[in-house]
Parts: sequence; structure tokens; C-alpha cells
Amino acid sequence: MSMSTGQKVAIGVGVGCVALLLLAGVGALVLGMMANDAIDDLREQGQEVQAQAEAYGQGRPHTDCVNEAFRRQADCDGVMCDATNGAWLTRCLEVSQQGPEMCRGVPPPTEIMLSANWRVAECRARGAVDTNRCGNLIASIQTVCSRPR
Repeated sequence: MSMSTGQKVAIGVGVGCVALLLLAGVGALVLGMMANDAIDDLREQGQEVQAQAEAYGQGRPHTDCVNEAFRRQADCDGVMCDATNGAWLTRCLEVSQQGPEMCRGVPPPTEIMLSANWRVAECRARGAVDTNRCGNLIASIQTVCSRPR
């Protein structure tokens, strides 16, 4: 018994669908493995940044951490670098010798308008050209100052 053209087409479509599903499954598996590797890499980089910040900030005044973070910021070329630098500053400040002046006048991050005005004023006082990048960096000071001691 011979198959009709419609039956042949139906079988071809079915086989094609199964092949596409298998290909999609393999692709999803590969992408999942790549994503896990990327997450592991980011975690390792984060731990390395934290260790560097601790080593730098231990026993130093908090002003050294802030000054070093601004020096590093000048070398940053993207959002990931800026975010890493902010995390570095937060950890550095946490382990540094925090003088009473560190948090004087620093508004809590929950005070949106006060925070924005404080960040712009601080950045202008430092001569920062890009107050957005600068403001994102000094948000680390607010983060540390808003935590209970």
C-alpha cells in the first residue's frame, strides 16, 4: 500500500518537529551551562573584589577608601566596572576606621530628594564631571552609614 502525498507531508512535518524539539532542548542545555559558568565567574570576581577591599581598607581611615574609589572610577569604562567599584568602596568602608565625620550630614538612602541633593553637592565638591556616575559611587557611603553599628 502506497502513501499519499498528504501522509508523506504529515510524516515529514512530524519528523521535522521532533528534530526541532531535540535541537531546542540541546540549545537550552548549552545555554544553561554557559549561564552557570557566567554566574560562577561573577561570584568569584565578587569574592576577589571583596578580599581586595578588605585588604586595602583594614586599618586605614575611611577617607583613603573614598579617595581610592574615586581614583579607580577614573579608570572605569562601563557599568560593570562602576558597579564593581561601588561594591569595593562599600566593603572598604565597612572595614576601615570610620571617623565620626564619615556619616555626618549623610542622608539615609530612603530619603530620595535629600539623597539626590546630597549626592550632587558631594560630587560637585569633588569636581566630578559626571554626577550620575559619581552619585552612584558615593551611594556606598550612604549604604554604610545607614546600617546599624
